[in-house]
Amino acid sequence: VPPGKKLDGGWLYDGNPARPVREVSSNELNQLRSALLDGGDNHTVCDADLPPLDMKSFIPFSAGNGPLYSLRGTYPVIDVEGYVAPTAVVAGNVMAAAGTSVWFSTVMRGDGAPISLGERSNVQDNSILTTDASRGSICIGADVTIGHNVRMGACVVGDQCLIGMGAQLGDGVVVEDGALVGARAYVEPGTVVKAGYIWAGRPATEFRPVKPEEHQFFQRGKEVYVGYTAAYLAEQAA
Repeated sequence: VPPGKKLDGGWLYDGNPARPVREVSSNELNQLRSALLDGGDNHTVCDADLPPLDMKSFIPFSAGNGPLYSLRGTYPVIDVEGYVAPTAVVAGNVMAAAGTSVWFSTVMRGDGAPISLGERSNVQDNSILTTDASRGSICIGADVTIGHNVRMGACVVGDQCLIGMGAQLGDGVVVEDGALVGARAYVEPGTVVKAGYIWAGRPATEFRPVKPEEHQFFQRGKEVYVGYTAAYLAEQAA
């Protein structure tokens, strides 16, 4: 659902971007209400693509107590002005520059291939970024926001990009500078997301150019996370 979009009541919306598909009957609404209030097993409510609830599968064996872990003899390198949340798993060949942040229950696992996070970029809660020597590196530029619940393979993300919540990026994807990947989008392996454009859908396709005011808005959001980083680091040092 794009920012600022108004959804009319009584309709089922679907797709990326969301569009009205059909009217919702009162019987359907009552069934959903019962599922929410009474714990009924309604697939619309219960079938969800949730992140793992246990981080153990991502933690290297006998590699430390976290959130930073050695993997194949390589230890993450985090700038002193970067923040890693205590419940994150950052393992192996991972480098994070100044002003970066890796938030709660996020995984960054470089198993024989590097993951780099450029200055002032953030990776938000529950996202999973994993790669290995057979797949290649993950390179994220400066001033990038990686939203909550993102899944990312070996790919390149340029400067000043936004990867929307729940998006999936396959191996070999290139997101050029200033591009935006919509929430829940699936970017197929090998896709090039052109600079300054929004891509959305499953599979993701070109939607439209990013408006100047949208670009400014998303960069302000990045600055919010830079502020969070400074605040959490100050609290740790207190």
